[in-house]
Amino acid sequence: MAEKAERGAIEKLNNQHLPLEEIYSFGGYSDLADVPQEYAIALEYEVEKKNLTANAEIQKEILKRRTEGYTICFISDMHLNSRYLKELLIEQGCAYEDDHVFVSCEAKATKHEGKLYDIVRNQYEGVKAWVHYGDNRKSDYIRAAGKG
Repeated sequence: MAEKAERGAIEKLNNQHLPLEEIYSFGGYSDLADVPQEYAIALEYEVEKKNLTANAEIQKEILKRRTEGYTICFISDMHLNSRYLKELLIEQGCAYEDDHVFVSCEAKATKHEGKLYDIVRNQYEGVKAWVHYGDNRKSDYIRAAGKG
């Protein structure tokens, strides 16, 4: 449902970086006409919470990197806000309260375009080495490598 609403909102606003609440504010979820917008948004967050699960190998890698003294941050191309995503990451044992979470819909930039990496780099001035993990060849490997 949100995919249809998202496409409509992107076209109307000419903006690909929309948070979930903005997507639903432009309608496009007409198949749920009898459902209040707030309820539809809450359901989407609930579905996301049930489906977003931590990868055990990555959890181990995060812990390993923390013990080695690395600063950890999380970067995501998605329509959920950073506060909500951070709560999920903390619940699943990936994030700590003081970790930063960068989300494309708030930054108005994506990993896919490469611009979100620039925003993250500016947040952490003076960093000499970066390690990035992800599951998308273009966004998480090609774009990340191109940004150093």
